[in-house]
This record gives sequence, structure tokens and C-alpha cells, in this order.
Amino acid sequence: MSHARTSDPVEHQAAPAEGTGAEVARSTGAGEVSQGTSAGPRPHFIDHVTPVKRDLTYDPGRARATLPVEVHFRDGSTATAALVLNPDQMTVVSLQLERAIDKRNRIGTAR
Repeated sequence: MSHARTSDPVEHQAAPAEGTGAEVARSTGAGEVSQGTSAGPRPHFIDHVTPVKRDLTYDPGRARATLPVEVHFRDGSTATAALVLNPDQMTVVSLQLERAIDKRNRIGTAR
């Protein structure tokens, strides 16, 4: 699970051979991941995503930044993933974070 929410379903693992009972994880693109066996998926809804306390990396060859994150599901389970940003996305996130920090500072809750 290393993508932001999209409108297209994304399969995260190859489908298992028929009758193997192997696990399959698919994103519906709506904050939900179907996790289950080949007999049928069970939905796992994403509650929130938090950065992992590791440095963001930048790959100049691919022109993208990668931030390790932890996905928290409503059932209490977690999964490690990566938030991958292209240059335009990096700019948007940077501006949004600057606004949030400015707002926090204006209301006096800076830490």
C-alpha cells in the first residue's frame, strides 16, 4: 500500500492460485482495503496514516520523494507503507503544511 487515495482500484498483491487460500489485499480507492482469501475478501477500512519516524528520501533520478508511513486500520491493525510524491505533490503538501503550522502558531498551540 504505497499510494495515495485514487479513484481506480489498485491490487497490491498478485491474486493467489485458485483454491490456495492465500491472502489478497486490494485497495478500493475509497479508504478501504479488501483483505481476505481467494474464497472472498473482507474489508479493512483505513482510519488514518502517520509518518514513521524516519527521514524522507528523495530520488533525483525519478524526481520523487518517499516518506515512510504507517497505515492504521479501524480494526487496530497497522501496515507499513510509503507516501510517494512527485514534484507537484511535494509543493502542494509543503504549502498545506506551512498553512497548518502558521495557523497553529497564530492560535498559540505551538509545541
